[in-house]
Amino acid sequence: LWEGSFMYDPKEITILHGHSGSINNVTFNPAGTILASGSSDNTIRLWDLNNDNKSYELHRSVGFFTRNVIFSLDSTLLAVGSNDKTIILWNVTEDKEITTLLGHSDSIQSIAFSSDRTLLASGSRDKTIKLWSIPDSKEITTLHGHLDEVTTVMFNRDNTLLASGSADTTIKLWRVADGREITTL
Repeated sequence: LWEGSFMYDPKEITILHGHSGSINNVTFNPAGTILASGSSDNTIRLWDLNNDNKSYELHRSVGFFTRNVIFSLDSTLLAVGSNDKTIILWNVTEDKEITTLLGHSDSIQSIAFSSDRTLLASGSRDKTIKLWSIPDSKEITTLHGHLDEVTTVMFNRDNTLLASGSADTTIKLWRVADGREITTL
């Protein structure tokens, strides 16, 4: 971890040890008090930055290669996308797995929570985007339109639009209510 302005004088605060494989992604919870890290060692680790950087592992079976991790805006949920085509939802406050979302035919490249924590969007190497209902743990719809893997997804602030970016060099805007493509940039 580093502090300070990278343009002027960055200072290393600490080094976090715990994974045995390469670190593929890191994300802070919105409050900046917990850091989640995903690794090729088949684990996700949560680091409590207010408690001497203590950490605990969220384990998964062999073959689980974390591609991305993201917290919900209220920090209660953690979504984990992987190369095994799954998305795992964890209840962070209760330290337990809620469900595994299945539906993509290739690895998960990007995930995003809606600000109200009711929806999750996932972009995949299979060129699709899926919208998921968090309360029901069910797929709502699949969005088709990109010609290559979907590398990033993000909801707007009021959850009416979803933006997706792809290796096909386009950005698409989608209306969340009905899954219709609005425009391609």
